[in-house]
Amino acid sequence: MVIVNRSKGQGHAKWLSSRLALVRSYLAPYEGLKSLSDNFESFRTVETVRNVLYNLCLNKSNLIAEFERFLKAYDVLDWNHTKLKEMRSRITQNSMEESMSVLMEGLVTNYYASRLTPQKVEPSPVVSSGGRCDIKVTPRDRPVFFELTSLGLGRFEKNLESVFTRLADCVLDQLDSNRIVKLEIDVTRLPKDHDKHLDVDASSERLIYYFKALQLSELFNSKASPLSFSTDEIERLPERKKTIYQHKEWELWPGMSMLQAASGYYLPSLISNPVFRDWSRKITPEMVLGCPILFILTGDAKEWPLVEISDKMSFPSVAASSEGLAFLDRIKKKLKDKLQGGQLQPGAPNIVVIRAADWLSYGFETDRDMMPLGFPDLEKAILEALGEVGSPDLSQVRIYESDYPRARVVNNPHAVSQSQLTLQELERL
Repeated sequence: MVIVNRSKGQGHAKWLSSRLALVRSYLAPYEGLKSLSDNFESFRTVETVRNVLYNLCLNKSNLIAEFERFLKAYDVLDWNHTKLKEMRSRITQNSMEESMSVLMEGLVTNYYASRLTPQKVEPSPVVSSGGRCDIKVTPRDRPVFFELTSLGLGRFEKNLESVFTRLADCVLDQLDSNRIVKLEIDVTRLPKDHDKHLDVDASSERLIYYFKALQLSELFNSKASPLSFSTDEIERLPERKKTIYQHKEWELWPGMSMLQAASGYYLPSLISNPVFRDWSRKITPEMVLGCPILFILTGDAKEWPLVEISDKMSFPSVAASSEGLAFLDRIKKKLKDKLQGGQLQPGAPNIVVIRAADWLSYGFETDRDMMPLGFPDLEKAILEALGEVGSPDLSQVRIYESDYPRARVVNNPHAVSQSQLTLQELERL
């Protein structure tokens, strides 16, 4: 999911400061991460924070405690200067891929340390090429080298973030008091370019058009708090040119209006709100037709204005199909980059672990078959990449969404005998 938050004015600095304060409050007992991240001081004025560890602290995730256990178990703060500097850099990068990879290193190291013993697991070891892999695990009498990687934001998500930011800035410009606005966007209603990718300019223009045409600033700047509704309820009203309020006045029989019959309980109940009632006298289903702004919530904010915009995905659609192909291509590219990066140990077993999460393939760890992309699609993409590279040193690829113990395995058909894992090693891994 893509979520954009924006604020402005003096409140903007307060919002950034309050967000950092929440992160630091949660981080306080975790001395290792607190030290290595410099208490996230470098993020004090960062608008869009993509650092996974920062956001886990913001959301009070128990994964922070697990990562701290890794830092303490392996005395990371006592590592040599070069190795420690590298760890600090990865922890403080404003990058989803970099920060997720260091989190993965900690969590996967903890997993094998608990299955075997901490002495049989070494994080960030040097390989014969002079570089470092992420983890060395010795399940029996020889080491197995792990290279971990994560998929960051793809082109679709980056473009969507740009679109949401433009809309959020437009809404902020129209807010004249401390109000909060939350919008959910139906991405399937946004325009595509000639290559069937999300068209950033046309999508931004369409969203801003509906924001202005529906006169939403009247609701956002009102004293109504909270006020929420779905535009699809308005779109379903039968008379395209009649206003919402005219549907309310259209009596089918005593006690039952067309608005009640066509939209259910919630929309008619909002008519009692004077702000919504005045707005409903101006808005028709025709005006809402095709509107990508699906859900609207507004209300009073305590100290500063805030706009939050998120997406609602759906399948099938041209956008979803295009995104699915792009997701599989990104997996292939990420794997090929790792195989060609000189971080595998020749003449030994090597495992590449990929963390890949996408709404189109949600649940592939558990072999669900109701999603557009399942594990067979991911496996096919991985095998294609393996065939194109033909790496003899790779034993297998493991891919997962959020729970490494449930990672799915794809064996490398091109592995030489020295890189193939024995049954005993596989049982321990």
